Formats: sequence, C-alpha cells, structure tokens
Amino acid sequence: MKFALFKKRGATTPPKDVPKHVLKKIRQTTTWPGMKQGGQQSVNDTTMNAISEQCFKVKGDEEEQYFTSLQRRGTCVPLMYDKTEIGDGFGFQDGLTKLGNLANYDNEVNLHLHHVYDVPPVCGRLALAAIPSIQSARYHLSPSKQSAISADKDTKWTQCMDAEFTNCRKAYFCWEKSFNRLCGIDEMCCPGDAAEAKAHHENCKVSHGGRCAGMEADR
Repeated sequence: MKFALFKKRGATTPPKDVPKHVLKKIRQTTTWPGMKQGGQQSVNDTTMNAISEQCFKVKGDEEEQYFTSLQRRGTCVPLMYDKTEIGDGFGFQDGLTKLGNLANYDNEVNLHLHHVYDVPPVCGRLALAAIPSIQSARYHLSPSKQSAISADKDTKWTQCMDAEFTNCRKAYFCWEKSFNRLCGIDEMCCPGDAAEAKAHHENCKVSHGGRCAGMEADR
C-alpha cells in the first residue's frame, strides 16, 4: 500500500498510468534475498491483477477516480506507523541491509524498548506531520565533511521543512526541532508533570532550542 500510494510531495499518478504503476509497485513490494531489484517475478499475473483490482479498485478506464482519491489521502500513511522509514521515501536502505541475506530470516528477533518519551504519542505524529519532506527526500549517509556522529546536528529548520536529502540522524534532529515547536504551541506536548510541562512550554514559545522532547534511556 505504501509503495503504490506514496508519491513525493503528494503528487498523484496520471490516470492513464495507474494500471502500470500499481502492478509495478506490487512487484516491488514482494522481494526475496538475492533477487535483483526491479527484475523480480515473485508474484504471478493472476495474483497481481487481483490485488490491483480488489485492493486498489484499478479499472483501466483512464479516470481511476478511486485510486486517485486514495493516493491523495496516502500522503498521511506514514503517520500510521510507529517508526519512520528513512531512505528514498521507502526505507529500502534499512531493509536491504537487514534482510538482504537469507540467514537473517533465521535469527531470533530480540526487540527491546530503547527510549521512552513522556509525551502523548499523538504529539510525536503531529511533529512528524510537520516535516513531510523528510520522508520523501533522497537518502544520503554523510552529505558533509563532518564525521557521521556530528553530521546533521545543526540542520536548520528551513532545511527540515524542505529537505533535499535525509538519513536517520537528520530525521531525528528535524523531528526534535518540530517537537520543540509543538511544545511551544501546546503544553500538552511538553514533557514532565504539569509544572515542568508549563516551564517547557513557556521556554519553547520563545526559543526552539533545547530538548523539549524529554527522553529517558531505558535500563
């Protein structure tokens, strides 16, 4: 669904191109380790057509009103997920590294809590919604001469709003900047108890620096 609907800056696929676009994205979604991307035939034609017609209501009538409407609404899809996928708007960099080897499928998964944010989850999603270009910008691991550790820390807010490239570091620092601004708008999105939240709110109304998104490392 994400691959088929998501277009940079909320663009929509021309109606005449919808059938071809959807089938291409269905193939792109289903991949296997060692399979050359773009050339896989991991879904047979009958299954692809069924997914296209039943899930995306593709008709081939050169109007595709349902799909076009679905694609416009699809710009909100990233906000449905708890983890933002970074990398060309599709999260491939992360996935290919982790799942590009068949042996990785056999390893036990040991997920554990990394950080706790003492603010309502909806605030995190609102902060993410304010920086949509971060989710469609091209992936770039180290775009400057700085070390990987220090790069992107001083990203300007204007660069977050209209990002030409992104990576996991830049995405976090931009999200934190967005969170700070949100805290300055409503103290409900500030960390701490009532008194602390109010203090953060007053501070973030004036200055968008600091770490209004209070974070506690999990032990």
